[in-house]
Amino acid sequence: REGGGGNLSHPFPAFSSPFHTSFDLCLPLCTHRPFQCSSMPPLGTTKKSNRDCLVCGSLTCTAHMGIDVCRACTVFYRRSIGKKPQICRSGSNNCRTGKGLNCKRCRMHHLELIIQKSGATAQVAPSPPPIEKTTENVEAMLALPSTSFYPSRSSPPSLVTSTVPDDARPRPLLSRVRAAYEKMCFARLMGELFSRKDLPSPVRITSKNHPVYPATFASMNHSNRLLMSCIMEFGSCSFPEFEGLSDSDKWSIAVKFFYTFRMFDNSYRAAKHFVDTPNRSFGSFTLWLSEDIVDHFFDDYDDQKGDVEEAKKIMEHNCRTKPALGRRLIERVNPDEEEFLAVVTLMFWATNGLGSSDDVTKLSEKYRNQVFNELHLYYRDILHLDDYAARLGELYMFVPMFERSEEVKETFEVFRLLDIYNDESFTYSLSRN
Repeated sequence: REGGGGNLSHPFPAFSSPFHTSFDLCLPLCTHRPFQCSSMPPLGTTKKSNRDCLVCGSLTCTAHMGIDVCRACTVFYRRSIGKKPQICRSGSNNCRTGKGLNCKRCRMHHLELIIQKSGATAQVAPSPPPIEKTTENVEAMLALPSTSFYPSRSSPPSLVTSTVPDDARPRPLLSRVRAAYEKMCFARLMGELFSRKDLPSPVRITSKNHPVYPATFASMNHSNRLLMSCIMEFGSCSFPEFEGLSDSDKWSIAVKFFYTFRMFDNSYRAAKHFVDTPNRSFGSFTLWLSEDIVDHFFDDYDDQKGDVEEAKKIMEHNCRTKPALGRRLIERVNPDEEEFLAVVTLMFWATNGLGSSDDVTKLSEKYRNQVFNELHLYYRDILHLDDYAARLGELYMFVPMFERSEEVKETFEVFRLLDIYNDESFTYSLSRN
């Protein structure tokens, strides 16, 4: 299915700025329900008048793939990539361009020549395959082919770093979310580092250069409290109406987002930062976890009543199994920065099951529609893509895939029964809200 509009049902964790604190630090599942996209914004046109397609001669008013070729030729090219070459209808292997061109072999040949000469190959993305059925299993989704527009995470995709066209339409929501996310990253960085006894040199406390440490019981409890405070500020900065909600509504939204965002952000950053150590995952912004450090995780735990040895066994199992699923999912879908921010917005307003007020329900619908509208603009104006419906569905699937709050709460409850947490522990108190 082409285009991203209409009503869609989804088919199935070194930096130059505070924003890059998370994205380059990274040089680093809930019932499914269909989502509704509002009407797709009208397709923009260039400032020039209609002109002839360089291949078939048809009139076109929009540049596809960054060159003057019509939509039909663009779709043909993407569907023909990787397929067996056609035989020339005339036998000459040199059919001329223009109106009347009816040879698939020569049509593809002329397209390849034009793209090569124009240097537009970086903007050509193969059409993502459709995903035909909903799945509630992460492993099943991991087995699907990726719809990412970028080949790997080893280097930044050129599409993202390309110059924004002068006539690109603004995306105010994602701009606000970006600014608020940068602010949250920097606050978490400063708050976590300055709580340490072994404070690093100021030269190393920058967005471009800062250390990460093995997590401990006390440091994780502190970082969770810090993250909750940052989430409240993130909501107010990103969504003006959030500040006007009741305290109970704001707290419910923030707590649910805490679990989903924490796993998603940690997996996203770990996939970049710990490329050579796949068993590691972030536990917070500057703290990492793996089964290798479990023996020392409770070194700063000072309550003699707790069954530390049993807690270590649970932690070792969780560190060995759960973070790996998140990383593999991130690595397969391979979201870019704009897509990451869009998913964060969807996660914040995934208020199903909260029993919230009508105001919250209306805001959730509003921001879901707006974020998909801005993704339409991003794919069309910036990436010059036409066929991205499957990609939208795959991004939306991040929400239920990382919505694992009940599993985390169960672990916290087990820790309370082991006397690791008590009723006054902040981290445990989150599981009761």
